[in-house]
Order: sequence, then structure tokens, then C-alpha cells
Amino acid sequence: MKKIKIMLLSLLVILLTLNVHAQSAASCKDFAKEGFSVLDTTVYTHDARYNALKISQGDKIDVYKPFYKGRTYKIVVSSEEILQGMTFKVVNIQKVTLYESKNIENIQTWEFTPEKNENLIITVEIPGPKEAEAEPQSGCVAVIVGYKVE
Repeated sequence: MKKIKIMLLSLLVILLTLNVHAQSAASCKDFAKEGFSVLDTTVYTHDARYNALKISQGDKIDVYKPFYKGRTYKIVVSSEEILQGMTFKVVNIQKVTLYESKNIENIQTWEFTPEKNENLIITVEIPGPKEAEAEPQSGCVAVIVGYKVE
């Protein structure tokens, strides 16, 4: 009987943990939807994939995406207000920087037309907390890519 109670309690803890993670993912997905208005879906077609995840101050993420010669692309990177100072850069596989952003109210974009087919890396970086002892804050970051249909 005691083993059954322990197993049920363990199962309950696991289910609660999974529920918290699912709610976090859903909230970031909802946050990412705001980026579509910045993308301007009347001009750009979304590439059907976007990355939205919760990260903390001091973290950095890399998103790998293919880009095709002659298409005009728009990259939208946004973060929740709590993640002040977000920047992003785009590099090729050889780590040559093609674009580096400046923080503009936590939503940043870059429009470009590649000269060749290539996989690029979009690196999003959130600075650490301003005070050394401060607990890092967490929030959602979204990376959305669209291309112009001409």
C-alpha cells in the first residue's frame, strides 16, 4: 500500500512538472504571434516554422535556417520586455557576420536578399542582469522568418 502511495505521488509530481512546461511553451507560442504583425504577412509569407522559447538573462540561442538565392527575406526577432538589451546577429556557416542588430524596443528586424543558397545562423543574445547578485529573469524570445512572394 505504501509503495502505491509513493508511486501515485511521484506520478502526480511528474504530471504537474509536465503541465508547467506545457503552459510555458504555450505562453511563448502566444507571445510569438505578436511578431507576425511586425513581419507584415500581407507582404511576407511566413516560412511555416518559428522558434519561440523561454530563456533567461545571460543566455544565447542559435537558430539555423536555410535561405535561397534571389528571395527577399525578413527576419523578426522579439523578446518580452523583461529581457532588456536583446540583440541578434546573422552569420554564415564560416562564422562571417552578415548582420548585427542594435536594440530597438525589444523587436528587431532585418530584410535582405541572399546572393546564394546557404544555411545561416541567427544568434539571439540576452545580456545578464545589471547587478552581479541579481537573479536572472526569464522571458520569451521569438524568431520568425518570412519571404516576399513576388
